[in-house]
Amino acid sequence: MQGLRSLFLGAAAGLLAVAGAAGAETIDVSNEKSNDVSVIDIEDLEVIESFTAVQAPWGVVVGP
Repeated sequence: MQGLRSLFLGAAAGLLAVAGAAGAETIDVSNEKSNDVSVIDIEDLEVIESFTAVQAPWGVVVGP
């Protein structure tokens, strides 16, 4: 579990620069193995919402 947390925090930290520059308040993280997407508050780095995806979500799309 600790390794997963470290991986998550590392990925979130890497995305913060992109999200912060765009003025976003959340990061959407795809969870391929659990078939869902987590919405993370970038200020608190906490999951604020999750929703089920159709099948193994993966990839990143950046938009305005």
